[in-house]
Amino acid sequence: MYSTHPPLRRILPRSNPDLEQNPKNLPQNEDRFCNPLPGERPASARCVLKRTVRCLARRDAWHGGLTPAARQVNLSPETKADIAGFRDTMHPQEATPPPIPQGLLLMWTSCLTLLLLLQAAPMKYPRPELLVEPMALLKPHPFVLLDTRAKADYQAGHIPGALSVSANDWSASVRAMPDSAWLKKLGELGIDQKTPVVVYSDDLREAARMWWILRFWGIEDVRLLHGGWQGWKEVNGPISQEEGKPTPKAVQHLPETQRLATKEQLLSQLKNQPPQIIDARTAGEHYGKTFSAKRPGTIPAAVHLEWSELVDAQTQRFKSAAALQELFARKGIQLNEPTVTFCQSGARASVMVFGLELMGAKQVRNYYASWAEWGNQTDTPVVKPQPPKKP
Repeated sequence: MYSTHPPLRRILPRSNPDLEQNPKNLPQNEDRFCNPLPGERPASARCVLKRTVRCLARRDAWHGGLTPAARQVNLSPETKADIAGFRDTMHPQEATPPPIPQGLLLMWTSCLTLLLLLQAAPMKYPRPELLVEPMALLKPHPFVLLDTRAKADYQAGHIPGALSVSANDWSASVRAMPDSAWLKKLGELGIDQKTPVVVYSDDLREAARMWWILRFWGIEDVRLLHGGWQGWKEVNGPISQEEGKPTPKAVQHLPETQRLATKEQLLSQLKNQPPQIIDARTAGEHYGKTFSAKRPGTIPAAVHLEWSELVDAQTQRFKSAAALQELFARKGIQLNEPTVTFCQSGARASVMVFGLELMGAKQVRNYYASWAEWGNQTDTPVVKPQPPKKP
């Protein structure tokens, strides 16, 4: 019994009597060729569109091979195999195909065009506001700029108006300095909770460290300059040797402690329900081949993903959203799960936190004391995973 496939009925106009009233214009095994592939959600518009294109492409092969328009569609290997062997699998009664209705051809063209547009559109970062492109700073802007490079490099030339801050000094004081001293430090730079800030450096790790510290201290709008100092030079941005002059502010707010993971928290969670743990160090450190503490290895159940895999080595820009999504998926990292990152002293872990949040993650903590603490304690469990075998 001939039957029109339900997704096609939903797409085809009701005024097309050729298909609505004469279902024999669709082949007997139409349902078999239009079924969704594994993993597709039948209710999604994109799924229906892909199924329609696959179905119509196979009809096209039935009529003598793919048209140039159909050949532009990125069909799956399964679909291509179906098309190649279609004539060999036809039932005898289908040897002479019915003519393709004009309405179906018109719909086919529309579907192909829409699918090509969908495929051509690049995936965007879920949180693009965390990055600032260098070109955006070539015009008047509201940001306080923080330069975390060495003081000598800052004095040799920096983005006009930028303030010099020492990432090393700030790093050593994250929890060692009382809250009041931190608030005074931020106020002297003219930064309060609502101040928009852009951080840049010639080392992404130190820029990310400063980004995380500012977020920990409750600054709501902190961004990284995409490409850092290198990116600024590549757009021929102006360079100044005049020291930036901040406008001091009175600051009163508390740190966002939910951004920080501690040894005590991790020890407790490992006994019950551990979070997703990401080791952002090198493979040698993770597998215990490189000694960076008294006890080499990693935290139990930690997933290894080196921070540098998130970044293009030449441009120092974050990889595309599609590339980051594929990278996290390949490592089995779930963006919607509570996550803890760590490294040796917090910088590389900060890059990982930034990359995760750039891709939409919301429950990410930085174990800022990292392996410098965990690997030098006697009450912390340590494992040495076996490196994956090379293919």
